Amino acid sequence: MLSWHIWAILAVGCINLAIGLHSQLSYAGGLGFTLDDAFIHLGVAKSLTDDGVWGINGKFVSVSTSPLWTLLITPLHLAFGYYPLIFHLLSAVFAVGTAVMIYLLIKESLRKPSLGVISGVAYLVFPLSIWATVSGLEIHLTNFLFVLALFLFFKNTHPFLS
Repeated sequence: MLSWHIWAILAVGCINLAIGLHSQLSYAGGLGFTLDDAFIHLGVAKSLTDDGVWGINGKFVSVSTSPLWTLLITPLHLAFGYYPLIFHLLSAVFAVGTAVMIYLLIKESLRKPSLGVISGVAYLVFPLSIWATVSGLEIHLTNFLFVLALFLFFKNTHPFLS
């Protein structure tokens, strides 16, 4: 059973996604991506699924700045095609995952679960975090891996986290 702390973070994560999607629909008139980098990742994913080539339009080009993100979105592109909401949802999953890891890090290291919830929620309501959720970029994935690495480092090196 998930604690209310995790449920609170999940709820705010849904609000993060809703605000981001509403903003995008209001200002742009439809779902898409805010920067060309997202289209580059998607282009490489499309080339991988269509031609089996890491590149653009079936020609090898080393253009992806985040190969892990490209590899994660490739099966989504294969299953759903170009449907931006799927990529926004993946980013939202990593946003919530980052907030949960922030909560766990603070809860376990400082023994202050309330501060952990506040910190995780703060991560999600920060305006750049909301933008990152609908950007189509790997920002939340990178943050998730960073906080996970911190958590695992401290858990393995400090007895108070064991």
